[in-house]
Amino acid sequence: DLVRLPSGAAGEYHFVHTNGASMVIPVRPDGRLILVNQYRYLLDRVASTVLALEGDGDAQFGGRELDELRRLGVRNVFFVDDNLIGNKKNLRETLLPALIEWRGRENPPVGFSTQVTINVVDDEELSQLMLEAGFRHIFCGIETPDEAGLLASQKRQNTRRDLLENVTRLHEKGFMVTAGFIVGFDTDTEASFQRMIDFIQDSGIVIATINLLKAPPGTDLYKKMRAAGRLIEPFDFDENSSNIIPVMDPDVLNHGFEFVLRHVYSPEYVYQRALTLMRTYP
Repeated sequence: DLVRLPSGAAGEYHFVHTNGASMVIPVRPDGRLILVNQYRYLLDRVASTVLALEGDGDAQFGGRELDELRRLGVRNVFFVDDNLIGNKKNLRETLLPALIEWRGRENPPVGFSTQVTINVVDDEELSQLMLEAGFRHIFCGIETPDEAGLLASQKRQNTRRDLLENVTRLHEKGFMVTAGFIVGFDTDTEASFQRMIDFIQDSGIVIATINLLKAPPGTDLYKKMRAAGRLIEPFDFDENSSNIIPVMDPDVLNHGFEFVLRHVYSPEYVYQRALTLMRTYP
């Protein structure tokens, strides 16, 4: 949605409907909450919102929250980030040392999960620090084994590399890789569906999420599809739908998508991937 802010500036506003969520609210030692006054488009007024934590205090604050989660019996904590290794300096110098120190002090039965790009495999030191901190489950957006599709989706870090070998190395290090894949790139052909199945099976990625290509509002892809007259409104996060008119015949695409799902999600295929993982996981 295009909005006009009180300052007169224009901007795009995006919102997501959820079935429920929770948040961490910083509380001062004296019991007072820390909030920030911000203009909220949906309210059309300034409202108090939760502070986005930054700086050296984050690690200490996070440690207290991890202590509380452990007390509640939580066994896995997902660090929400599009790419946790996007700021390697901060990760090496702040977050990972704090988590390693916390784990060494508390020896908790709590594992960590997060989302990273596949090129984390190239950084041996950072990979080892993540493992020492307790990260085991990592989600990678592999998207497609076809290089043309990777270039079309601007996943250049996934090109010029052996993705199967990279996944195997991550498994050998001690990570459990889950991954996201996308069907419906302009560069896809009918052969792409079987190649995706083969890649997922050979990789030992037990949990693979497969979606149709979508163009979320505000993204470059959305603007490109809108300019080309290829948008279908309204946008929906449903994994089985797309808001893009495909280059491929829609029936061929939908049948191919169902073909991939039927195979990858079948118990027999999942079992075979689990066996592949067990042959490489330490």
